[in-house]
Formats: sequence, C-alpha cells, structure tokens
Amino acid sequence: MYKLLGGSPKEIPEVYKARSPYYNVVDSSGVPQITIPLLMLQGKNDPVVPEDQATRFLDEIKKKAPNEKLSYHFYDNEGHGWKQASTIKDALKREHEWYLENLL
Repeated sequence: MYKLLGGSPKEIPEVYKARSPYYNVVDSSGVPQITIPLLMLQGKNDPVVPEDQATRFLDEIKKKAPNEKLSYHFYDNEGHGWKQASTIKDALKREHEWYLENLL
C-alpha cells in the first residue's frame, strides 16, 4: 500500500487524509459529499476496517450529512468478507431490499 500511495501515513499524512472517506463526508465548505443512499454491511471482527472505525464513520455521516439515506448492519463473528452462509443470505437479502427501495 505504501508504494501505491507514495509513502507511509507518517511520511505523507495529507495524502491519507485526502483519500479517507471519514475526512471527506463534507467538503471544505461543509457541503455533504455523500449525496446518494448508502448501504454499509460490516463484520464486527473485520481487521481491515475495525468496528469502532466503521462506527465513527457512520456517526460522522449522521452528524454532517443527516438528510442522506443511510442503512447499515453489523454482523457478529464475521471479518472482512463473509464466511457464514447465514450472513451471506442475510447480506444478499438486505442488499436486494435496499436496491428495491432506493433505485426503483
């Protein structure tokens, strides 16, 4: 990842901040950048995007873009990618319902 971005977070913090969804919920004028419905399905044991990080992101969206449609669900015993058949089935069901509600 360091090669792709040009350095580590300590070396080029501005690049990491500029590419971070968390710091870009609104632009420099305070205008929300999330302007379409968002569905977030997250594993509680995700080592790539830990639950607390995902929760902070959701809280930031609720605070800074409160008028946008936001749906989310956290799955117990799941990481970065679904492993359990019950999670896969539920995620597909939620995604299908979200599409029906938001895109038709």
